[in-house]
Amino acid sequence: VTVHLWVSADGVLSSCSFLVIQNVAVVFTSDFFDICLRRTYMAYIVHSKVVDSIITKHVQFLRNSFVELCSLDVHKSCTKALLSIQKLYNILKQALRTKNK
Repeated sequence: VTVHLWVSADGVLSSCSFLVIQNVAVVFTSDFFDICLRRTYMAYIVHSKVVDSIITKHVQFLRNSFVELCSLDVHKSCTKALLSIQKLYNILKQALRTKNK
C-alpha cells in the first residue's frame, strides 16, 4: 500500500509514503530492504512509462527518492542491478537464438 501511495499520490502524501518505505528498509532486516528496493523499482518503471509535462516533476521525485533508497545499501543495490542486467542479457540472448532458428 505504501509503495502505491508513493508512486501514485502527489506532494506530501507521496513524500510521507517514501519516508515509511525508507524507515522499513533501514529498521528491519535486509530482506525488507530487498522487498522495498524491488517494489519501488517496479512501481517507478511502470509509472514512468508515459511521462507528460504534468507528471514530469513527480517522476523526477520518484527517481530521486529511489536513488536515495539505493544509497542506503550501495553494495546490495549494485548487486541487485548487476543481477537484473545479467537476466536481461540472458533473455535477449535467448531471443536472438530463437529468432535465428
